[in-house]
Amino acid sequence: MGRPLLRVTTPMRGFGFARDLEALSVDDLDALIGRTRDFFAQRGESVEWKTYGHDRADLAERL
Repeated sequence: MGRPLLRVTTPMRGFGFARDLEALSVDDLDALIGRTRDFFAQRGESVEWKTYGHDRADLAERL
């Protein structure tokens, strides 16, 4: 599996675009979400994680 998340930074906020999250365990998904939150927090930016209908069923609630 490649990298499951593409982080996009802008001068004012960040965006996360995920793919292939089905292969991640719940713990791995939670860790990825935490690392992403921390990455943007260290930059002093908010982050918007883009979700889509084809995402894994528990992604929205885990975010």
